[in-house]
Amino acid sequence: MTAAPADLSPLAVVLEGYGAAVDMVNTAHAHARRRRAVIVANPELRERELTKFAATSAAVTEALCERGVAPRTAFLTAAAGAAAWRAARECWIEGPETQDLHALLRESVQELRAAVAAPLAP
Repeated sequence: MTAAPADLSPLAVVLEGYGAAVDMVNTAHAHARRRRAVIVANPELRERELTKFAATSAAVTEALCERGVAPRTAFLTAAAGAAAWRAARECWIEGPETQDLHALLRESVQELRAAVAAPLAP
């Protein structure tokens, strides 16, 4: 994220970071499925996984603040990016090996943007 161009929006910066993560896991589909099965079967590992996600989100928030993003905006953007990443990763793990995690991440972000852009109830 620190190498992302200065003119990118906070969410685009976060997605640059998760894009790098995609490159690390996109070819390890079978491993990801086995890992997820083990985590789902063990409450202690599920808790640890949530702790890791929270720590990652906190690090992303901090990195955005270091780029000059306001703390609240940084927190919200980090949480949104983490949600998009988790949704994409779950679809990838559950789906066929031929799915592209980059494409799933883009789809998750598009769904998130549509949900955020929808009118609020009065």
